[in-house]
Amino acid sequence: MIKKIICPTDFSSVANNAVEYAAKLSQVFNAELMLVHIQVISPLQEVGIMLGMGNSNLRNDSRIVADRLKEMSAEINKMFKISCSYELDITSISMAEMITTIGFEQSMIVMGTNGSDNLYQYFFGTNTYLVIKKAQCNVLVVPEKVDYGIIKKIVFLWDRDAKTKYSFFLLNDFFKGFNPQLMFLFVGDKGKKIEADVFEDLQREIIPIIDNKDEISFDQVYTDNLATTINERMVSSGADLLVMNYHQTSLLKDVFDAPVSRDLIDIAQYPILVLHN
Repeated sequence: MIKKIICPTDFSSVANNAVEYAAKLSQVFNAELMLVHIQVISPLQEVGIMLGMGNSNLRNDSRIVADRLKEMSAEINKMFKISCSYELDITSISMAEMITTIGFEQSMIVMGTNGSDNLYQYFFGTNTYLVIKKAQCNVLVVPEKVDYGIIKKIVFLWDRDAKTKYSFFLLNDFFKGFNPQLMFLFVGDKGKKIEADVFEDLQREIIPIIDNKDEISFDQVYTDNLATTINERMVSSGADLLVMNYHQTSLLKDVFDAPVSRDLIDIAQYPILVLHN
């Protein structure tokens, strides 16, 4: 059960879109929303703050940010009728490391992305990938131009890893909140297609575990170009959410190894949910 949704923000348009998406998910899941802003400072500055000798400009900036977070939180409380808190962290550790320490079991991190411009200013560079790799909770990446909407269909990337078939239990909140169709998309190496009877056996392992069996479908894709092929299948299926595990040690582990992960996030016009077991 998702009890808290954590949404980092730098107050940009990309971040604001992610915050709105997170707020509406909080309504559906009856979860608390926590806004987080992280100010990264040098170790010397951090020591100065600990000794009570912090830079006056830094203190002023922090007060401005704290006031803005407080105002946003109050507006969200009023507009969405949810519990919304905020946290301002001033630290010398990286943004990615700080964000992953905030995420915990029964929480979810919601982050914004602006695609081909890489990640919005707050997550410049590899920070989002580091969050995905280090997080102890699920991470939802929301493209800037994707507005919140009812999730009617979910595509779940699936391979032969023994853990994969149980991972969709982590989607219980989405099942209860949206009652979506679920398509298991089997991903494999282009040169190593599995036999039809093996694929049927894999399906038989999944079906008994799922309650709404009428809303399940299965498909296969074999490719040397993961990002493009997965994106094409998402678009053609009309799905609203792409879900994948991070635990895979097989082909899917490459989905979040650059450059594939960067390519997929750059072109995706749908949210991507990364599950952590």
